[in-house]
This record gives sequence, C-alpha cells and structure tokens, in this order.
Amino acid sequence: MESNIKVTFWLRKTKKNEKNLVPVYLRVWYDYNYFTKGSGVWIRSQDWDKKSMRVNGATQEVFTFNAQLDLMKVKVLQIVNQLSLLGKPFNLNTIKKMLDGNETNQITLMRVCAEQIVEMEKLK
Repeated sequence: MESNIKVTFWLRKTKKNEKNLVPVYLRVWYDYNYFTKGSGVWIRSQDWDKKSMRVNGATQEVFTFNAQLDLMKVKVLQIVNQLSLLGKPFNLNTIKKMLDGNETNQITLMRVCAEQIVEMEKLK
C-alpha cells in the first residue's frame, strides 16, 4: 500500500493574541484531503520561515518550538507507518484519532457498560 502523506505547518494569522503572537497549525494531507490541528506553538509572525516551515532564531525557546514541530511530524509519520505495516486500512480520520489518542480500540466507560449489558442479557 503506497501512502502519499504530506505534513505541513502554517501560521493562522487571523488568531493573533494580545501579545501579537500567532498559532502554528499542523496540516496533514492524504489523498487530496487534509485536516488541521493546533500545535500549541505561538510565535511572532516575522519569526516564521514559510519555506522551511520552521521558526527562525537561535534561542532555546526557538529550538524547543522547532523540536515540538518535528515531534508532531514524526508522530504522524509513525502512525502511518504503523498502520501500513500492520496492513490496516486507514484514512485521515483514523490518523487524526490516533494522533489525538482516541484510538477505536481504547476502553471507554460506554464500551464497558455496553459489554456489561450484553452479558446481563445473556444471563436472562
């Protein structure tokens, strides 16, 4: 299965805060569709290098921001590689759920209650 995943970062300049900082967003492209997710990084718009999709500068804060962005990109690619290796079909929704930590096979209270009701109905 060939995957054509593209991970990009962009500034959302319309969401400028009172300190004149703008958020950096992650955009994941797959089969001509995409989803966006906030990265949690807020920077000055003049510090952003659009071409390399990185924060310019040489401070510890800049290194931390760039490392955080790199980590998000690697995490997306790891999810795609993991799903590909397991032979599981995936789409953008699957990638987003796994990135958010909302995997379908997580145990939830609703799932436990539903299983308990099924077991109780069997005992009738």
